Amino acid sequence: MKKILTILFTLLLISFSVSHVRADEEHLFLGESGYYLTEEEYRELNDDLRYIEDNYDIGIYIGVGIQTNNAQSYAYEVMQETGYAPEKVVLIVDDKGSYGLAAEGSCTDLIYADEVDLWTKYALATTYYDGIKDFYQACVKIINGQTYQTNVPQVSNDVKIYDAAGLLTDSERNDLQIRLKKISEEQNMDVVVVTADATDGMWINDYADDFYDYNGYKDNGLLLLIVMDDSSWYVSTKGKGIDYFTDYGIDLIIDEMMGDLSKGHFYEAFNTFADQTEYYIKEAKNGHIIDINTDPVPKKKKEFGALNVGISTFVAALSSLFSSLFLRGQMKSTKRQRFANSYLVDNSFHLNGYSDYLVDRKISRHYNPPQQTQSGGSSGGGSITHTSSSGSSHGGHGGHF
Repeated sequence: MKKILTILFTLLLISFSVSHVRADEEHLFLGESGYYLTEEEYRELNDDLRYIEDNYDIGIYIGVGIQTNNAQSYAYEVMQETGYAPEKVVLIVDDKGSYGLAAEGSCTDLIYADEVDLWTKYALATTYYDGIKDFYQACVKIINGQTYQTNVPQVSNDVKIYDAAGLLTDSERNDLQIRLKKISEEQNMDVVVVTADATDGMWINDYADDFYDYNGYKDNGLLLLIVMDDSSWYVSTKGKGIDYFTDYGIDLIIDEMMGDLSKGHFYEAFNTFADQTEYYIKEAKNGHIIDINTDPVPKKKKEFGALNVGISTFVAALSSLFSSLFLRGQMKSTKRQRFANSYLVDNSFHLNGYSDYLVDRKISRHYNPPQQTQSGGSSGGGSITHTSSSGSSHGGHGGHF
């Protein structure tokens, strides 16, 4: 069912001791068999679980294929040995398919009340990867539904341009609202632009994700956030938006906007964003997702040209001629001499002999690193994803302008 790893996981809990779980590094651990996850899947899920703990104080630990006679007791042991988050959930699935669930914190009763549903999300998934992710995202949704408070403004999902930073005129804002709403309706994907003076203490990616999630936008779409206090941008993608707008594709779109963003021409930049997103969606629906491996070869830059070379040479020569005539005109105290000895003062120069001596030597060496080449993994394209506070998957990234 799963392809076999080239490098088998001999990670944690190979023996029956819970002490093998290193809470500071591993939230996900596997049994001796290596067919549960690929190496890339394991790394992505484990990184996401760390992200959840670091950002939302929810520690979720999942063991799959563990050799134990009692999965429930094992889950309780892991609960005692791992993590410091105020909210914790442990799922242990043994090598025979039985499971044990343990929870700790203010939402413990809620986790146990939804135990059957949580287990079903894992058990009915088509792959281990999907099952693990569905389980822990459901846990995040349950816990944060009770404890998490977002700082983003609450608006209608009909709002496609929210200009809290006041970067646009009323007319510009109205034009963009009409344009973005038309794209969103025709493509059945929400395309949203948000501006803010600051993110009220939130990380920019959490602010963008939360604005999209908690304002009822479609399951498929993307949002551009502009934050003025540090001239930063972030694009958050969700659902099909994750597939249609790869990390590489997002960078291409921002490159098209960067000139206007850096000059403060926000209306023009946001129109470019609308144009580009509509184009990317249509291309993706026609089977062409713009990514590092599918982007056409960039157009060849125009040659400088013989005419330009001639013009440059003429201008340089003319400039040199005027400079030299000007300097010559300033020299009023001397006259041109036919021989060099006319410039010597009589009896002022004596050469008795000469010798060559090596008085010092300095050798400089510089390291030239080898050229880097791209290979598989995240550099091969696609989108890096993470779990938002609502328990949803989001892609995207950001930068500064």
